[in-house]
Amino acid sequence: MLWLFAAYFLRDVRTSRDTRDLQILPFQPRNEVLAMTVERIIELLNIEHQCILRNTNGNCDRNCGVCDLVQKDADLDEMYTDAIAILKAHEPRVMTLAEAVEKNVVWYDWRTLGVRPAKVNRVPSKTGTYRVQRFGDIDDWVHADEYGEYWRCWTSCPTDEQREATPWS
Repeated sequence: MLWLFAAYFLRDVRTSRDTRDLQILPFQPRNEVLAMTVERIIELLNIEHQCILRNTNGNCDRNCGVCDLVQKDADLDEMYTDAIAILKAHEPRVMTLAEAVEKNVVWYDWRTLGVRPAKVNRVPSKTGTYRVQRFGDIDDWVHADEYGEYWRCWTSCPTDEQREATPWS
């Protein structure tokens, strides 16, 4: 099943309960040096997927010879290690305000209103003021000194459990 989750994230699409068709910009692993290219990981995951689809009894015993002709155990180990690293890099985390301003899309978390996709822009004419453009909704005008106390931004859409487990300043 790992191939399913990895393929989902490697296609650079992140859906959530709030926006089913929102496309996020291409994924860049942070602080990760991958042993394989993302393209190679996708290629190997597709081979694994095809093997699963060919297998009629639902259990792959790796005795068909097809996978072994194309993949080596070392390749599989690197592939799964890298796929896990990519998936872990997609886990939601609270960003710094500077990170939020630099990203094109963030998940804006207003303490009492919940999480929505948005764009954070600094307002040059007003020191410490930011305009949060919530997609499909009204804009918010917020202050930097309230970041982490009343509002914050996530790298990807957090679950309700993740929001509750992450303390506010």
